[in-house]
Amino acid sequence: PQIRVQVSPPIDCQLKGSVDRGPFRTDANEKYGEATLEFTVPVKTNVKVTGTGEIGRAVDGRVNASMYVTGNVLLDVDENWNALASIDPDFEWREEPVLEVLGARVPLTDKVEPMVRAGMAQIQSELEADIEGIGLRERMETLWQKGFFVERISDNPQVWIRFVPETIGFGGFESDGDRFVSDLFVTGMTKTIVGRKPEAPEATPLPPLTRDAPTGDFRLYVPVFADYEYSARLLEDLLQIGEKQFFEVPVAGQVALTFRDAEVYPTTGGAIAVGLTVDVDYSRAGLIDGTGLVWLKAKMAIDSERQMVYPEWLDFGADTDSAMLNMIVGIARRTSV
Repeated sequence: PQIRVQVSPPIDCQLKGSVDRGPFRTDANEKYGEATLEFTVPVKTNVKVTGTGEIGRAVDGRVNASMYVTGNVLLDVDENWNALASIDPDFEWREEPVLEVLGARVPLTDKVEPMVRAGMAQIQSELEADIEGIGLRERMETLWQKGFFVERISDNPQVWIRFVPETIGFGGFESDGDRFVSDLFVTGMTKTIVGRKPEAPEATPLPPLTRDAPTGDFRLYVPVFADYEYSARLLEDLLQIGEKQFFEVPVAGQVALTFRDAEVYPTTGGAIAVGLTVDVDYSRAGLIDGTGLVWLKAKMAIDSERQMVYPEWLDFGADTDSAMLNMIVGIARRTSV
């Protein structure tokens, strides 16, 4: 059996000192197969113990101690875009607490450690709450809204990119030296519009987080939409609508021609039809002036190296008010046209 004997009356003491924290050091590393943030903080304590009262006034001692507080922070994000943190704190004594008083050394480690662990538990709870309260969802909502955009990428002709995001997510965290890196990814529909500026897409609320990034090769599909009316106006500029021009036509010789109108529209087989209304001034005897409609049917192709869309083949026809004016087809076949 243990018998505790009080050999002196209790002594009241005053404790005065400081707890100093050193520089906060962080390192990103891989632990347990996941990216973690490892932190180390040196802590040093210096406390003076002074007794009070008739007996205690003779007590004059010090308590010195130092330790390293360490821990690993594991970060994550749930499907509602809330930041999550799991902190695993620990400590290691460099100098255990010892009370030096009246020439004696009294170990205090077993008395101090429960208080240290209680303080670390409080710090752990506060840090996790701080990380979870950074407002990640609000920041991602702002980023998501910016994903709905229309951007001009060319002035002449006017070409626009229109993007509508559909899903957003990230593939977890990785450590890169002394920092964390996370890969965000977005899937959505991209359109390229030639012509007038399209309407801006209407933004939708931030969707739930998509956990896994798509795997495999990178593939990009960008449909191109051409504004036929806008394309017709470009043709009118190129063909100098309303201005009299002269062309050398085989057999007929020089012919004066004025383009009056241009139409562009889709037709069968994925082709594009171009209709040109033309006035012809042909002065040879026996022939009269007239107006005709020339149409061209073209299947378009893409030359990636030259970054050009061009007609893979052309088909020609004419509908005029004079048989002789079918020579317009010959004019339309000319490279200059």
